[in-house]
Amino acid sequence: MDCQTPNMILQYIYSTLYDFTEVLTFEKILEKTKMMGGIFEEVDSLLDKCNKMAEFYSFEEKDKWTFLIAGSMVNFGKLTVLDNLINKTEKLTHDEYELLKSNIYHNRNALRSIYGFDDISKWATRHQEQLDGNGYPSKLKANELSLKDRLMAALNIYNSLLSNKSYRTNFTHEKAIEIMKLKAKNYHLDDAIVQDIDNNFG
Repeated sequence: MDCQTPNMILQYIYSTLYDFTEVLTFEKILEKTKMMGGIFEEVDSLLDKCNKMAEFYSFEEKDKWTFLIAGSMVNFGKLTVLDNLINKTEKLTHDEYELLKSNIYHNRNALRSIYGFDDISKWATRHQEQLDGNGYPSKLKANELSLKDRLMAALNIYNSLLSNKSYRTNFTHEKAIEIMKLKAKNYHLDDAIVQDIDNNFG
């Protein structure tokens, strides 16, 4: 109930994340953001996948940690959305879908207000963008999406497909990759990244 507006979300992040009596390492920041991101849903499975792919792509140490921190905060903005909307088993109405999508806007506003969170803010809030420019919230196109933007989008979808939802059971790896390859064919996801995910987790 304390996280129903962007200002309240930001206040919660600051009160949880910042202890001005100590210097926070990447490990300590991730520990705290995992706790915040885990309020809405379990984040460890996504972070395991983020870590494995960061190692596969040989991210520099700083980039690996900031990518993991971003992964832990991908769904934090959903705290602004009512549970009965998120867990609805029937198809969402247009207005309900627009309200659900607003979670990324609130998450981005909160994260970009934190000093040093520029990259984290981008990677944690571009996972619904698509290469063809038809994603949200900013309708970014392929040339505006970095490797890490594209990777987070693909890993978020892959992790979601492998998870149980209120409206469906989880998919197998094979079925998840089949769905993602179709999205890549329609220029929603990066085909090369989908193939790398298949090779690493298949």
